Amino acid sequence: MNNQQVSLPSPRQHITRIRRDKFGLDEEGRRIAKNALAEDLHNAVDHLSEGLYSKDVHFVLELIQNAEDNRYNDGVSPELRFRLLLDDPTATPGARGALLIVNNEAGLCPEDVDALCAVGKSTKTKRQGYIGEKGIGFKSVFKVTRRPFLFSSGYQFHCDLEKDPAAGLGYVIPYWVDAVPEVVAEQGDRTCILLPIDEEQWDRVVGHLKQIAPETILFLSRLEALTVELPDQPPLELCVDKSKAPVVELLDGNGIATYWLHHREARRPSSLSEEKRSGVDVRTVSVAFPLETPAEPAYSVFAYLPTEMRSGLPFLINADFLLTSSREAILEDRPWNQWLCDEIAPCFVEGFTRLVRDDRYWQQAYRFIPPRCLDPHHPGYDIESFEAHARDGDPPDRCIEVKATEAEWTEWGVALTPAELDMARRRSATSYLYVVEYALDDERRRIYVVADPADKITEYRFGRRWREAADEVWPPLATLHADQDAPSPER
Repeated sequence: MNNQQVSLPSPRQHITRIRRDKFGLDEEGRRIAKNALAEDLHNAVDHLSEGLYSKDVHFVLELIQNAEDNRYNDGVSPELRFRLLLDDPTATPGARGALLIVNNEAGLCPEDVDALCAVGKSTKTKRQGYIGEKGIGFKSVFKVTRRPFLFSSGYQFHCDLEKDPAAGLGYVIPYWVDAVPEVVAEQGDRTCILLPIDEEQWDRVVGHLKQIAPETILFLSRLEALTVELPDQPPLELCVDKSKAPVVELLDGNGIATYWLHHREARRPSSLSEEKRSGVDVRTVSVAFPLETPAEPAYSVFAYLPTEMRSGLPFLINADFLLTSSREAILEDRPWNQWLCDEIAPCFVEGFTRLVRDDRYWQQAYRFIPPRCLDPHHPGYDIESFEAHARDGDPPDRCIEVKATEAEWTEWGVALTPAELDMARRRSATSYLYVVEYALDDERRRIYVVADPADKITEYRFGRRWREAADEVWPPLATLHADQDAPSPER
């Protein structure tokens, strides 16, 4: 038997083969075989593309997701760039400008192209278990363009929203592109996606690109840089530096945002089964404490990419949550998600413990304890703190009374009111006194945490001011003063 090397088809031959074998089209675009499922396939893709995302911004997240999931050559720092063009180099009818997406990935392979030309097919595996699970997500670009173009590894083709007149199917049929636009050729061997923007979608696309937040790439494991270039505006350049982990720096045009990032591996309980995570036994749960940020983080709950949910916690959380089809919210009734939510608390405790032991940042650590601040006149204490997994109606883990001094905490001490002391006695197991020394001095501020303060009292001492509270004085003060003022008897 002769060993012969199997030659792979060229990119153009591959596209021709897909059109012929899958969609029954010859090289001239004429139908040579009828596709009985064409109408059903078109309706399925049309329905999913319109219903999958309730906000157009998710086509941007889908493209960021693709860059995160892509393969990169050794020594390459993964980066992604969005560039909005005032003119459409493809001259697509009804388009106003175009969006160019550039990624320095290893390039499309035949399997990737097959997946793009299919419904519900993906090269992402369930074992990966996160943002790549949807498969059809790339079709969401049709919400802003009727003709997306792809250029990578010798492939140069576009798909079309409109039904092919011969095949009776839209979205998934590839069309070879003979001429590569100059703006694409300038990118060398980088993968380029070119989206001629539908005129009525232009303003919306601009707004969504402006809303990309630095935290978007915080929890991604591969993508290190993201750039957004809009006409007549300075570019938004986002970079993540994890070389000082667990301290992570996010750089953007407003400055540097610093986070303390902690990861914890959680093992799936043997009793838990989830079809979408078949074969996944270990998942990573993460928390990010914002140490120094130019602005409040725009998102708080992540499934690697941001969701629209708000946790109410003073830190960011990330886990492999199962999401709604729009990727906006977590499916709260799924046991998989409930398990991951339960893992947030131990992850927080681990991260907080390490943060509070760091000489550089320990002073900031206590502000990340999930609090419930009460009315300032609440009798007995100021703050209720709960475990991260606490549910409505659960008692507080800590009942905290806060006292502060502008200078050193001296023997003069801090004062507790009768109500505060009584509450400390009655809630001894959960009572805490936080004394903030040098409260107005960022460099010298120090927080002392005293658990069960009432139990630590060994004696009560009554100072000089108690004289003013005396009900009686013997001998009477008036008599005592008269005796002191009388002349001394002569000897």
